[in-house]
Amino acid sequence: MRVSANLRRFQSPFLMEKYYGTLEMERVTLQVMLSEAIVKDKILFAAVEATVAF
Repeated sequence: MRVSANLRRFQSPFLMEKYYGTLEMERVTLQVMLSEAIVKDKILFAAVEATVAF
């Protein structure tokens, strides 16, 4: 189901827009919740973001 939804997303500009909006909202939420030291460390922040995305 998830793979099918991902494939559909790439075929729809509307779904891609919603997807990118969701990613941005998740990123901003993490930036607010995590300490400044983690947010400033680009590699660590990217690792936390990738982990939370699962």
